[in-house]
Amino acid sequence: MGASKLVKLKDCIVVDIGGTSTDIGLVKNGFIKRSLNLSKIGGVSLNFSMPDVLSVAIGGGSYILQDDNEKNIKIGPCSVGKNLTNQAICFGGEILTLTDVAVVLNPKIIISKNKIEINSKKAEKILFQAFEKIKLLISQIEGRDQDLPIVVVGGGSILFENILPSKRFDIPKYHEIANAYGAALAKVSSVEDTIVSLNNREKILKEIMKKATQKAVDEGADFLDTEIVDVQIIPYHYVPNNMARVVITAAGKRK
Repeated sequence: MGASKLVKLKDCIVVDIGGTSTDIGLVKNGFIKRSLNLSKIGGVSLNFSMPDVLSVAIGGGSYILQDDNEKNIKIGPCSVGKNLTNQAICFGGEILTLTDVAVVLNPKIIISKNKIEINSKKAEKILFQAFEKIKLLISQIEGRDQDLPIVVVGGGSILFENILPSKRFDIPKYHEIANAYGAALAKVSSVEDTIVSLNNREKILKEIMKKATQKAVDEGADFLDTEIVDVQIIPYHYVPNNMARVVITAAGKRK
């Protein structure tokens, strides 16, 4: 959400590139698209919804491994993580990371302390290889929204600035603090998740929307600012009475 607010867009795809991973999500109507499936963290099932996010082990600290003839290149999944500033070659360490590769193509990112023993052609190849994995996840999460702008944020976003296509992709100013910006501007939200008959569709949906709105207000949202930001209807086929699962999200600024 911080990324969408940095570029003042209500609808966009967000690519957050950090030190160990890249996370990709979808913002529609100013709110994060949530997963309808049960979410898990570390194998533990949760009974509340989570953002629908796809992740890949590509970040600024990702190891770059080459075989003896240097033809086959492996990116990650291991990463130096928080130790980037003392283990990466450009910071005086001995591990070749994706940050080192980016520095070869764009020396202004970091003034390297050590010589990085790869040429620009190979560096470009590695970055494109990493970018292809990110693009694959973008194609999976965008679905029908293939014209939405793609906002690239996080500390690792500048590693790709030299190879990002100008169409659709944007690295905004203050990209490195998008997470904090989103947290500071987060709205109070509420989700009404229920199974109902939609024989009287309009009336039923209005009632559920009213419940979701009231729940958000009860949690501290400003009634005058609260709005319905997401409506998802999943019909149950081969079940009588037009039964469906309805998930409606309301959100508003905190009072």
